[in-house]
Amino acid sequence: MVGIEAQALSSGSPAKEPRVKVADEIFDFGFVPQKSLVSHVFWLKNSGGQTLEIKKLTPNCGCTEAPLEKHQAAPGDSIRAEIAFGSGSFHGPVRKFIRVESNAAGRVPALTFTAVVVTDSEDTGSLVLKPRAVNLDDLHPDSTAADWRTSVSLRNSSHSSLELRVISRPDRQVLADDFSGQLAPGEERMISLRFEPGLPDQVFSKSITFEATGSDTVRITLPIFKRRSWGADPGVGDAKHR
Repeated sequence: MVGIEAQALSSGSPAKEPRVKVADEIFDFGFVPQKSLVSHVFWLKNSGGQTLEIKKLTPNCGCTEAPLEKHQAAPGDSIRAEIAFGSGSFHGPVRKFIRVESNAAGRVPALTFTAVVVTDSEDTGSLVLKPRAVNLDDLHPDSTAADWRTSVSLRNSSHSSLELRVISRPDRQVLADDFSGQLAPGEERMISLRFEPGLPDQVFSKSITFEATGSDTVRITLPIFKRRSWGADPGVGDAKHR
């Protein structure tokens, strides 16, 4: 029987036990401003043959939250795990991980992210983002409006063309223009962000991660938040997000 199960695994057939597979176990936020919240969604797929139960996600730092909307997934289904990192007063390179406690057999990967936390005045390389964060409290939109939006700009500060794309964006509540393509040296492009009506009345913190590829690769993450929802000191471990 053991030989038959091993043969089934090697042929690509599902294992009898629940197993966890994460397509991208490490996510790079790139440049992140201090005192902000950024988020990213990991998908934990059940690649086994029985129901997967994620008992708990345990971050290795109080600066990170990892709530779960559901704890079980049938074979072939996935569990959405959105992690939120509060950059607080960190400065420079950061690497954190979230341990996955489950009933899965075999290797269970940790969810890992990296970032480079910068002050408002620090250089972000060949890709310049303005503003570096979107504060919804400052926009004061009409929450009953059918459509409301704001804009941010991306500028190529290098002497060569950059290939732009969005690496990570909210899968709910926020839409961004599709702006993938070339950005010429010195070129600045405006990106329109559109939000669901009524969003200002919700507790909210999300982010969008941009990537520019040229002579080197640069990532930069734009926090989008309601500061009042964080309390007195945003970006620390007690921040809540939706």
